[in-house]
Amino acid sequence: MVKRIFISSIIFILMIIGISLIIWTIIQQIYYPTQLINSTLTTIFCSAFFFTLPYIIRYYFYQPNLKLDLENYRDELIQIYQTQSFRQTPDNDEPKRFNIITTSEREEIKEKSKYIRIKLINKGRKTAENCKIKIHIFKPWNEKVHEESYLYPSGYHRIKKNRELPPAVSIAPKDSQIFDICSSNNLWENERLIRFEDYFTYSTVQGQDDLNFLGKYYIKLFVYSDNNPPFEKQYCIFLNEIIKGLDWEKLDIKEYDWEDKNKIFGSLNSFFKKIIARFKRDDKRMNNIKLNDEG
Repeated sequence: MVKRIFISSIIFILMIIGISLIIWTIIQQIYYPTQLINSTLTTIFCSAFFFTLPYIIRYYFYQPNLKLDLENYRDELIQIYQTQSFRQTPDNDEPKRFNIITTSEREEIKEKSKYIRIKLINKGRKTAENCKIKIHIFKPWNEKVHEESYLYPSGYHRIKKNRELPPAVSIAPKDSQIFDICSSNNLWENERLIRFEDYFTYSTVQGQDDLNFLGKYYIKLFVYSDNNPPFEKQYCIFLNEIIKGLDWEKLDIKEYDWEDKNKIFGSLNSFFKKIIARFKRDDKRMNNIKLNDEG
């Protein structure tokens, strides 16, 4: 509140200065018509600057300012929930197991899922309109898991269940929206599976069939909004052995700028592959020469 009053006061003072300079320019033209034109132009430019500066400041300070936050809300974002499975393909005798979060306290519900999520916060002074997050998923050595796809906002279970495109979400100033990244489950046919919570996974045959094994994954999150510049952040999803429990409970995430490091390791991997391939070619050539000599 104090900061806002201070900024408003500065804007008011600058507007007064701009108006005063414009009035002084008019007085100069009336009472000093023979004065050099340079002085008048200088006054006009100064007045125009001070008069427009408040609007520039207002434009700068009264804009959305989106930030992805994981560490400050880790306890809130990484949790195990009671869930209920639903049929992705009702006519199939062995349906793919997808689930939605439930608040039911019934004892017979034993299915649980661990969700990894991220919070998108608007720290600005204007509503961020039509916000979306697109995820890029890679295995080590930059092998892409599947095509880029938008994440589902948390709480939009019906849209996810109906396999609809994730909606764009407007975020008011000082407000936030949580997005689902991935999850694991205790009742899947294999407890060492991970499912990414994106549109590709829920809407395509490949996404429904190819649940991935728990392990290390590198992801990029690209944030888009109609009135906020796009930006990206990088994370690593992994099994944290410090967490006690079964494999599906050890799913964890950390912020990690992996792309540059992977390029270095990728170059080394490519270099060693070339050396191995060269040795194989030389060995094959020597064997061919030996066979020709024996023949």
